[in-house]
Amino acid sequence: MKTLLCAVIVMYALGNHSVLFAGDFEGIIHLKHTRSSSPLVTNTEVYVKGARTRYHSDRGRSQNEAIIVDSERHTVTFLKGKDAVIVDSGKGYSGIAAFVNQMPAMILDRTGKRDTVAGHLCETWRVIDKKTKATAFEVCTAEGLDRSETVIIGWEIAPPFLQSSWMKQLAKEGGFTLRSISYDGEREEGRTEVTSIEKKDLEDSFFTIPANYSKQDIR
Repeated sequence: MKTLLCAVIVMYALGNHSVLFAGDFEGIIHLKHTRSSSPLVTNTEVYVKGARTRYHSDRGRSQNEAIIVDSERHTVTFLKGKDAVIVDSGKGYSGIAAFVNQMPAMILDRTGKRDTVAGHLCETWRVIDKKTKATAFEVCTAEGLDRSETVIIGWEIAPPFLQSSWMKQLAKEGGFTLRSISYDGEREEGRTEVTSIEKKDLEDSFFTIPANYSKQDIR
């Protein structure tokens, strides 16, 4: 359930590279995840409707797994099989909380550089280790899609209630990440990149727990 880095779109245009969404985006963002140490490719679909976001990876889909983030209700719901677990704090999200807490202090460098990913313009940020000054991540972000303010860094989903200050800044000022590259020293360790964006209407039921699921609410 934790193999999801992320991405989103802006309200810029560059030549013939178009399709940037004003207001609330609704549709599907398709992502590809790769690691330099493995030939394995993981694909993720991010379903977005207003402040609600649902994540499916191809590995998670085989086990009927999904994650739903609702920024208005401040909840994250894990679906697996026919079980649903609803959390809103580190109590139910201990693995991700540990990941965030163990991460060294970081600072953001808003480079001012622009790039194009999947036909859309994005802004490049460097996430720098405050102590070593080394670049830990490079992300290219765009505004206008996901309002859940979830940050995906290093294959972990960090909802707003678990974010460090630099993660909150990146979510607020940058938006969703169209491309995220992680580094080990100067070596690229892995990347997540948007491959396509599909604007379409989504049913509300896709962001709710099915009636026949058992529920565990640990808020």
